[in-house]
Amino acid sequence: MAHAIPHNCRSHQALHNLTMVWNRCGDVRAGAPIMEGWLNKRGRQRKNWKRRWHVLDGPGKMLRYFAGHNLNVCKGEVSLREGEILSPEECKRMIHVNHCFAIKTPHRTYYMKAPDPDSRAKWMAAITRAMT
Repeated sequence: MAHAIPHNCRSHQALHNLTMVWNRCGDVRAGAPIMEGWLNKRGRQRKNWKRRWHVLDGPGKMLRYFAGHNLNVCKGEVSLREGEILSPEECKRMIHVNHCFAIKTPHRTYYMKAPDPDSRAKWMAAITRAMT
């Protein structure tokens, strides 16, 4: 289940560890994530769905995804700076999957699948806010 993370709920050490992992993934400002949780992401080449732990960083305008919620292995990142979010209807029309949404960037369209409509709406709202 996706959930917003209050800025004061992580210990200093946990925040330090998170920042260290993010620095390996790319240029990230220190700070607590806006939102994190499980989403399924469709692969680029094989088009299969993989369950990934997603972390949304608003100030850095990045959505990063990891193999697990322990943040040991950064599998990739989506820059939200030049992206746009596609409507659930448009996404479903393109790939015929429930609870999906997509982030279209100049280089790729990332398809995500949430566990339910409420979770999808929360992710889409948070990503939209991070894009502005």
